[in-house]
Amino acid sequence: MPVSRASLRNAAAIAVAVTAGAWLWMYLLPVRSSGQSIDLYFLFYPAHFRFGEEIARGNLPVWNADLGLGLNELADSQFGFLYPPNLLFGVLDTALAIDVLAWLHFALATCAAYLLCQSCGLARTSAAAAAAALTCSAALHVLSGWTTMLATFAWCPVAFLAAHRLGDAPGWSRALALGVVLALQLLAGYLQFSLYTMALLPLFLWPARADSTVTARRLPAIAAWAAVAVALALGLAAPGVLPALAAVPGSLRDAANIPGWFYELIPVRLSDFPLGLSGAALDRRIPAYAGVVVPLLAIGAIVAPAPGDRLRTTALVLTAACAVLSLGRQSLVFPLLWKLPFGHLLTHPHKMVYFFSLGLSLLAASGAQAARTPLAPLQRATWLALGALLLVVVPFGAAPRVAGALLLTVLVFPGQPARRALALALPALIVVATLPGYRARAQRPWDNLNFFVRYDDAYQWLARHGRSGRAFVLTPELTGSPRHGEIVRVAQVTTNGTFLAARLDRYMQEVRAAANGGDAGRASALLRASGARFILTGHDKLGWLDDTGARRVFAGTAADVREDPAALPRAYLARRVLVSPADRVVDTIAASRIADDVGVVLDAEDGAPSVPTTAEAARGEARIVESSDRHVRIVVEAAQPAILVLLDAWSPEWQASVDGRDVVTRRANGIARAIEVPAGRHDVVFRFVPRSLYAGALLSLMTAGVALAVTVVDRRRKTSVPG
Repeated sequence: MPVSRASLRNAAAIAVAVTAGAWLWMYLLPVRSSGQSIDLYFLFYPAHFRFGEEIARGNLPVWNADLGLGLNELADSQFGFLYPPNLLFGVLDTALAIDVLAWLHFALATCAAYLLCQSCGLARTSAAAAAAALTCSAALHVLSGWTTMLATFAWCPVAFLAAHRLGDAPGWSRALALGVVLALQLLAGYLQFSLYTMALLPLFLWPARADSTVTARRLPAIAAWAAVAVALALGLAAPGVLPALAAVPGSLRDAANIPGWFYELIPVRLSDFPLGLSGAALDRRIPAYAGVVVPLLAIGAIVAPAPGDRLRTTALVLTAACAVLSLGRQSLVFPLLWKLPFGHLLTHPHKMVYFFSLGLSLLAASGAQAARTPLAPLQRATWLALGALLLVVVPFGAAPRVAGALLLTVLVFPGQPARRALALALPALIVVATLPGYRARAQRPWDNLNFFVRYDDAYQWLARHGRSGRAFVLTPELTGSPRHGEIVRVAQVTTNGTFLAARLDRYMQEVRAAANGGDAGRASALLRASGARFILTGHDKLGWLDDTGARRVFAGTAADVREDPAALPRAYLARRVLVSPADRVVDTIAASRIADDVGVVLDAEDGAPSVPTTAEAARGEARIVESSDRHVRIVVEAAQPAILVLLDAWSPEWQASVDGRDVVTRRANGIARAIEVPAGRHDVVFRFVPRSLYAGALLSLMTAGVALAVTVVDRRRKTSVPG
């Protein structure tokens, strides 16, 4: 069924109305901190704040020199920096842009759910029931705290709609539409949701109106065009996908670095579903809540299929399959997937609960359609029995149970005219019955920026004095954002992120463990070797730092700043060179106290250095004369061949040259970079060359060019056919 302009207008109007009502209600609720709000402060708000500033200046943020000795911003796909709607961060206040984008993605998902239901033969009121159920569901409201997760998930019903249309009439134009949708979903940033969406596409690709003979003939064509759509998506989204995949080796997302418990971080049990369906408590229940009306309608869809409903079976399989898949190790699927080469990208099966909620919303639409049609006595009895069982098993409150019982009675017993009248009111009933189940909402940036305010005076001091060195943040975790330096432009060694280098993460953990354990010698040695001239601590905390020579230079209300003049400079010629296996570098740094004699520890895996390793070799000077996010120029004067160390993050996409001649970059102190320089005066340049981004951009342009050419040929072919 083609999507008419009238359907689009109806879908847009319903999406805007329901989304606006749901958001207005949520903003009237009490606010409290939750896992969602913490991630907003710890990850998304500061990252998008920095992104907005860079975009407003006309820059594409590729390398962030202020965090973790330097981070490849585009490699962390969860921020969606290449997702077109995120350009809003360049023109709006960050907190406002986060909420505007969340609202728009709510409307997008709602609109697509409505159109999907209509394209499957459901009435407008039935389609509106799905829209209301999805907008009011806990799934979307929980995801609103994770900006890119919400954006990626919002494209899921759009992809299902495009897949359904492709299954009905396979061809180039519909394959292209599906490919563009999947590409936007990939660029939105949360790759797991994109992978899960692609895995579920076959449910909606299956032709709905053909007999078995026609289906058998059509399936190969559908499969071929679906493969074309996926290939188009991967090609168009390559600038966002390739940097992320290139960053996986050596990161926290590398299979070798993922601990076993991380695969199922939040275990889901079958017994969690009744509690999750009963209410929308933050952080304590799976996000399955959609009120009492939606599951009662879903039961109706199961027991009383309506004539002409081509969505029911697909929605039922989607709901049941995702409920099973969310069980992780208890299912047979995920333990097998985790053994595959890409299994480490499929962690956290609890996220399938969001797809369960989408399936439940679609199933409710089929139930609303069933409410419009005559029921057989067995269907009435079964719907009544299962509905009553649901009201007993799911621990709804007293008011929802009474409302559910009344609704069930009206749905099952009255005559057809009364039931049809009720069917018209179901979308409104879903909204009225679902929204009062929310008792609080997650804190958002508009409400309170206390994660940044608490230490703001200390960070402002660092912003004024931090040019002479980086800071290492040792304030208590979960009381401030680990990315605060991104907002105030303070260079800090510490940071976080999905694709954070595993060796930097271990280095930070070792420093924190030593500092909190009172091992002053080890903590001091590691801090100095990372170039941490400034140390941010809780107010009057870690006083042992005074004994190491790190004097307090600022005392704030919640945090103090200490300065350690003995920290290694950002660039220097090593007076002492040690070589150690990669897994022993941190211990070697601590044991040898390399900062005391301006030394360096190189990875043994990079080979033995060809320059002398004595102090005599390092007589000379290394002076940074130019520095930007993508370019660092150093003038070196060395009495003999030496090791030049630059305490910026090592990355295979940073290239070095000496007097215009490319040289090999080695790992220094496990987390930084070093090169060999000959004796004499030399001009050394480090430049960031994002090869994965360039390769992705080239592939994207080629894909777009091919798609455009095929589209032109396809249209000419169609117009040349008579009639």
